[in-house]
Amino acid sequence: MIADDVAAEDVLQVAERFLGQLSRRRLMLDSTARKLVTEFSEVPPIPHVLTRLAHFLAEPASELSIPKLTSEIQKDPRLTSELIKVANSAQVASTSRQNDLKSVITLLGPRQAILMCLSIGMRTVRSQLMKPWADDFRDWYLKRSAMVAATAEAVAKHLEDVPSETAFLLGVLSDIGILVLAEHHGQKYFDRVIQRFRSIPTLQLVKSERIVTNTDHSMVTAAVLESWKFPFSIVQPIYAQHLDIDDSLPKMGAGLVRCLRLGEAFAEMCDQPAAQRVNAFNSLLSRYYDVSRQESRHVFLEAIEKANQTAEILRTPPLEMSELQQIVNQEGEPLAASAVDQEA
Repeated sequence: MIADDVAAEDVLQVAERFLGQLSRRRLMLDSTARKLVTEFSEVPPIPHVLTRLAHFLAEPASELSIPKLTSEIQKDPRLTSELIKVANSAQVASTSRQNDLKSVITLLGPRQAILMCLSIGMRTVRSQLMKPWADDFRDWYLKRSAMVAATAEAVAKHLEDVPSETAFLLGVLSDIGILVLAEHHGQKYFDRVIQRFRSIPTLQLVKSERIVTNTDHSMVTAAVLESWKFPFSIVQPIYAQHLDIDDSLPKMGAGLVRCLRLGEAFAEMCDQPAAQRVNAFNSLLSRYYDVSRQESRHVFLEAIEKANQTAEILRTPPLEMSELQQIVNQEGEPLAASAVDQEA
């Protein structure tokens, strides 16, 4: 029996977690990705506390207590210090400064606090793998990562019925495989994959990766997250992002995959607003036929604003706000007309 006062969202999350446990088998990662992560010594380990926090994020909100979360985070003094610093930054802070961990978690809320901790942890992983990168590639990756995460969150909040914090985290995590592939394949990956993808809008990043490396960054990311023992409910959407297996996914997992795909398509359109990228983005957006063009614009303008707001948390370079807003609002109509618009 389910008590009358239990929220429907919590029931759904428990069901999703149970189904995930039933299907907790090793994902069918391609052998190249699995071997790369298994044998590649440069993939940095992460503190155990981050793995624990990732599992907390996969739990129903009603099971997250502030004392329990405070106890877990304070095991890592450096993470505690960074979280308090970020919570008091201009992008996040309330009118009063918070100086202790429990107050910060209370202010942010447990799920948002977990999200910030994991984002802070990923900064360290990213900085280790990006040390030899040229500035232009580094800026491209950081802006892309921020935009994918912010857009996935906005889509989850306004267009899908899935947790927005989880969607944001998936966006932050989804491109870790790019870092690993670049570190392993070196200049060949930059020249034959990233540089060509950025200069030729008809190319698709994943297809180029598969030709050059025999795998792709989503597969590698999923392999990395498995090695870190992240929960299946977080690994699976990233694994499925570039596969045609939506029908086999649980409802929440499929929704998160759609958030990731739109986040990536929007980031790629903003990087290169060519017709091919615009069409790819609109193709994904057309699923939401009952959303007007004006509502769609609001979602993606919010994503741009959020990506810029999180620059301090993710340590990403500032975005060209006016240029990105122009892409969303331009007369060329990059956002597809929905059925609502067509009926007007």
